[in-house]
Amino acid sequence: MINSALEARIENGSLLHAYIISGVDGPEKSELIMRMAESAVCSGSGEKPCMSCQNCRKAAKGIHPDIIKVERAADKKEILVDQIKEICSQAAVMPNDAARKVYIISEADRMNIRAQNTLLKVLEEPPSFVMFILSAENSGALLETIRSRCVEVRLHSEGETDEKVRTMADRLLKAAENGENLEICRIILEMEKLDKTAFGELMPELYTGAVRRMKNAASSGKSAQFYQKAARIFTKCGKYTEYNVSNGHICGMLAAELIELRAMERGA
Repeated sequence: MINSALEARIENGSLLHAYIISGVDGPEKSELIMRMAESAVCSGSGEKPCMSCQNCRKAAKGIHPDIIKVERAADKKEILVDQIKEICSQAAVMPNDAARKVYIISEADRMNIRAQNTLLKVLEEPPSFVMFILSAENSGALLETIRSRCVEVRLHSEGETDEKVRTMADRLLKAAENGENLEICRIILEMEKLDKTAFGELMPELYTGAVRRMKNAASSGKSAQFYQKAARIFTKCGKYTEYNVSNGHICGMLAAELIELRAMERGA
């Protein structure tokens, strides 16, 4: 499942400067990374990537000069510091064709410590026209200082979404539907204790659950307005996770908006 906020950023061309795409390597992961890169270089005026502009066509053929792939040498066990030094020296150079330049680091979790520390320097003060996409099966192998400067997107195999996250999302939606304010607050307190990765997964799970309930309500002739508005709240909160806003701040906003939404719906 891909974060709805990330989908929106891909489509409107507003991707941030650094992402970690974590999870098992496979076609879904490769396709997402390429869509992100194509969106970043796309020069079309509508939804991105448009796949019709010159930049998109070059990207699709794998010949765009501003999409640079960094890979571990076949005879090496790690990505070495010299490879990352080359990135750092090139990063300040303006793009050739597009408005942005994209560095895709495959197997980023196999950078050695010296390489990671070198990359950290450019992540701390990146040029405005550069975007980094770090592909990693195990993001925990990356330095915390690197992870804190990137937005992590964790991909799951089908059915792999953490059951705890799914259950928590379902409980919160039910409490919000029933106007159980005390239960909302209890669940919100549990949410605050989630780690960064699980908390990031919770927002798209809540969004998906709200959309599913909205469709079911519409098909049964009931009002779907509550679920539609709730989905917007979850999308907004999901965007704050991209900026490393604390769980506590996001949870406080989420509780307040859900309680207010149900009160407004009942008063309508």
